[in-house]
Amino acid sequence: MKLFYRVATTASLALSSLLHVPAIDASTAHVSASTSAQQAIKQAYDHIYTAIKRHDFKTATSFYAPDYKQIDIKGRSENLDTKKKFINQLITTKAKNVKYKFNSIIEGCNVKGNVATLRMRVVDSQTDHATSQTSLFYETYIVESKEKWMLNGTRWLWQSSTILSVRTTWSVTPIANL
Repeated sequence: MKLFYRVATTASLALSSLLHVPAIDASTAHVSASTSAQQAIKQAYDHIYTAIKRHDFKTATSFYAPDYKQIDIKGRSENLDTKKKFINQLITTKAKNVKYKFNSIIEGCNVKGNVATLRMRVVDSQTDHATSQTSLFYETYIVESKEKWMLNGTRWLWQSSTILSVRTTWSVTPIANL
C-alpha cells in the first residue's frame, strides 16, 4: 500500500508540474473560492449602491435573483417586487433632499458549489436637507444580516437576506468612520 501511495503521489506531482498546475489541497481551494466569491459579491454591493446614488433603477435591481426574498428582524418576508419598490423609493427620495453613503462589510463568507453564504454589516448613512438649508441631520443604520448569493454562470445574484439586527443613530453632526 505504501508503494502505491508513493507512486500515485509522485505521478500526481509529475503530472501537475508538466501541466504547470500547482497541487492545491482542498482547504486552499475552499479559501480561494471564498475569497473570489467575497470579492465579486463586494463589487456587486458597490454596484448596487452606486446605481442607487446615480438614480439607475435598472442596474440597482439587476443583481437580485428573480426569487429574491428578505426576512426582516421580526420574521416578515418580502419578495423581489417589494425590494424593487423600496429601491425606487430610495432613488426618488434621493432625487429630492437625501444624500446616501453606504459601506458594506463582509464579515464571513462560506462557498459550497455555486452558493455563497455570508454575514454582512452595512452602514447606511443618510443626510437630509429637507427642512431648510440650515437644518441638517444625519441618520445612520447599521444592519447585520445573513446573505445568500447564487452563482449564475459567471455572475453572482443576491438570492436572500435575513436581517439579524438593526441599529439606528440620529445626529446633527456626521458620524465618524463611515
